[in-house]
Amino acid sequence: MKKYILLLLSLVILTQSNAQKNKKSKTWTVKDIGVSYKLPVSWRSDPFSSSSVCHCPGTINDNSELDEEYLGMVVYTAEFPIIDTANRSKVWGYHFESSEDGEKITVNGIEFVKKKGLMKEGDEENEAWQYVSVDTPESNGVYIIIYFWGQHKKFAHNEDVLLEIISSVNRG
Repeated sequence: MKKYILLLLSLVILTQSNAQKNKKSKTWTVKDIGVSYKLPVSWRSDPFSSSSVCHCPGTINDNSELDEEYLGMVVYTAEFPIIDTANRSKVWGYHFESSEDGEKITVNGIEFVKKKGLMKEGDEENEAWQYVSVDTPESNGVYIIIYFWGQHKKFAHNEDVLLEIISSVNRG
């Protein structure tokens, strides 16, 4: 009987330990913007109903607790057609610049055009990705606009994390 109890207790402890190890991300659903996505547990999310940049709802996300590997992310939404496109290419004082046409990708049924470029403010430059959803019948007339940015080598070092985040994006 003692062996059975010890075995059962060991299984419970092992199961709880594995559950903690497997909790690598948390799901964020931002009802104001109709978007959900998963972030690593070390990231924080700060939804807003309006900003000084675009007067639109969105969310700022980052891994600020990991300053040496800082990465930022912002999610905006807009109704078709986007009237203030220029404002939605900004994050704080940073402005997204890209010279490429981008590539079409589909994530969970959402069509995006992904562009690689730079987030610039004065002399400061960070590598950046921009994802802008394409108008489809499933989009219900709402764009999703997502930016990721960070220092060049840190951005490249964490590319797999960014790809995990974007692969988790859903409407709703």
